[in-house]
Amino acid sequence: MSFIKSWGKLCLLSVVGFCGLSASARAAHAEYLCSASLNLGVSTYGLDGHIQFVTYTGPSCTGTMIRQYFFCTGSASHASCASSANYRYDRPSLLTLFDVLQRATDANQNVTIPTVTCVNGTTTCAGALTVRAD
Repeated sequence: MSFIKSWGKLCLLSVVGFCGLSASARAAHAEYLCSASLNLGVSTYGLDGHIQFVTYTGPSCTGTMIRQYFFCTGSASHASCASSANYRYDRPSLLTLFDVLQRATDANQNVTIPTVTCVNGTTTCAGALTVRAD
């Protein structure tokens, strides 16, 4: 079963490793996951819940906080959600993505998060995630 809904939608690995980026996403920089939380249920972040995660410039939440991101699900209207349906996830994909985020956080993996256009028109929303093998 593929969790990739469209090119650049989502790239997941059964073990944390390297995966490709969306060609349509904007340039991104390396960052480290500090924390991630899975929130299931209907909200302005979508009908099937969302993931909220925070990144820092260094491993283990060291350095400077870079940003708080969200991976949202269908019908999201929150300003911090990607505006394109190509970057909205269904529940099975969200659960798998959360597992990858947790493992990357535990392993202090360096990640790259290409940003895409948000509901509010800014270009700072998470579009995908690349976990890099450091």
